[in-house]
Amino acid sequence: MAVDALEYDESAEDANPAGALEEILENPERLKDLDLDAFAEELERQGYGNKGITLYDIRAELSCRYKDLRVPYRAPNTEEVFNLLTKETPETFYIGKLITSVVTGIAHRRPQGESYDQAIRNDATGLWQCPFCQQDNFPELSEVWNHFDSGSCPGQAIGVRARMDNGVQGFIPTKFLSDKVVKHPEERVKVGMTVHCRIMKIDIEKFNVDLTCRTSDLMDKNNEWKLPKDSYYDFDTETEDTKTEEERKKKQQRTTYIKRVIAHPSFHNINFKQAEKMMESMDQGDVVIRPSSKGENHLTVTWKVADGIYQHVDVREEGKENAFSLGHTLWINTEEFEDLDEITARYIQPMAAFARDLLGHKYFQDCNGGDRKKMEELLIRSKKEKPTFIPYFVSACKDLPGKFILGYQPRGKPR
Repeated sequence: MAVDALEYDESAEDANPAGALEEILENPERLKDLDLDAFAEELERQGYGNKGITLYDIRAELSCRYKDLRVPYRAPNTEEVFNLLTKETPETFYIGKLITSVVTGIAHRRPQGESYDQAIRNDATGLWQCPFCQQDNFPELSEVWNHFDSGSCPGQAIGVRARMDNGVQGFIPTKFLSDKVVKHPEERVKVGMTVHCRIMKIDIEKFNVDLTCRTSDLMDKNNEWKLPKDSYYDFDTETEDTKTEEERKKKQQRTTYIKRVIAHPSFHNINFKQAEKMMESMDQGDVVIRPSSKGENHLTVTWKVADGIYQHVDVREEGKENAFSLGHTLWINTEEFEDLDEITARYIQPMAAFARDLLGHKYFQDCNGGDRKKMEELLIRSKKEKPTFIPYFVSACKDLPGKFILGYQPRGKPR
């Protein structure tokens, strides 16, 4: 290698390898002119194996003999110590990250001596209550003091201690346990329970993090904790995908109607929207019986009060042979019926007859389905036309199907 660097002729008599080595040691810069990669390929072709790394090590040693290639020791800083011991990096452990942790205990604040006078007495039971641990079975105030002095009072619960998989200790303040007010953390979490959290603060010196378990923080709909999106992020597509997902979930959550096997001319296996659409062409007082969304032990009787107004009556079944058949007894609230014909004749038809009388009354007004403002406008106009007359009108209420509203104006203001 030294001979090649000095460009000696190996066949010449003065081509002394030892002398060439001494000359190279005096002037090691000549080694930089060597093409070690080509040299390594030639050695490998001759059967000596891959010597590329060895050649570079030889050149480094000849260039700087006895040089210590180790980097001088430098004490690691706080962040490096944290990363070494936890095997975490800023990319894997950061504020806002969702993690799971195991509850290890409840943190309490020890009561102070001047807090003795804050003990509360329950007038109903006559017992005293500790203002910190909320123990309320002390007959005398002195026992509350003894409770403090003996050290048996754990103090006020201020949060939950937790531990993560990387060994870092976590702390969940009481106010961050839930969106609701939590006074006793032990009622919500138990030691050994795994909870989902989001990192709020990281203290790398103490190997401790502050966490939150509030549902609003975990869902983070306002993107307060999530990493910021870059300028190329397609927010419009995200909004469309979110709407599509919500619609899909709503469809899945819709109650499926159980198809029933009931032999009755008014029964149909349809939902309430289909029932209302069917009744658009039917007469006032007509009935449609259909399955109920409340389950297999219920039916719904829908009858037409007026055009565009339909009342849905819940019928509870008892004494069913199976999920598809009709119950032996039928109940509407606390009233019992034997069959569907009795419900139609004794419950629906009387109401339909009363509604028909009101619909045919000379003072009946539609008022857009019982709109109160429309009714008041009509009363005011009638009062102006006949000041000495007390106008009144009746209208079917769409918001409360099966009920009618009565409006009148004795003096200046409609009622």
